[in-house]
Amino acid sequence: MRPTDSDGKSGCPVPREAASAVVLRTAATGGLEVLLVRRGRPPLAGVWSLPGGKLEPGETAEQAVLREVREETGLAVRLRGRLGQHGVEAPDGTGWRIAVYLAAADAGDPAAGDDAADAAFVPLARLASLTLTRGAADLILAGARRFDDKDG
Repeated sequence: MRPTDSDGKSGCPVPREAASAVVLRTAATGGLEVLLVRRGRPPLAGVWSLPGGKLEPGETAEQAVLREVREETGLAVRLRGRLGQHGVEAPDGTGWRIAVYLAAADAGDPAAGDDAADAAFVPLARLASLTLTRGAADLILAGARRFDDKDG
C-alpha cells in the first residue's frame, strides 16, 4: 500500500476514510432490490458498486454516506445501522477504510449524478450477472439478511 498520510509515530500509511451504503427496498414483486451505481470514472469505470465516497473534512461517516447517496443517485435514504467496515486498496495503492451502512430507500427512482454513469435498483437475483466492486456482493447479502421492511 502506498503511503497516503502518516500517523506521525510509525510512518505507517493511514488509510483514507470513506462511507458507503447497502440501500434496499422491497420491489412490487415482493423481492428485495439493492441500489447500485455504475462508476463513470477510471479506474473502476463501468463497474457496479454501492453508492458512497470519501469523507469531507469535519464530516461524520453517517453524514458522508447520506450526502454521497444523494449526490450519486438523487435519493434520500434512512440509515438502519452500520453493517461493518470494509478495507480496499485502490489500483494506485491508496488504502481506504470504508464504513458500510444498511439503509432503506425513500420513495423515488434513482438518477445518476456526480461520478456515477448509471444508478438503478437491481433485484438481488441479478447480482451474479453484474460486474461488482470487490466485496460488494457479500456486503449486499449481509445487508439483506438484516433488512426488515416493516417500518419503511
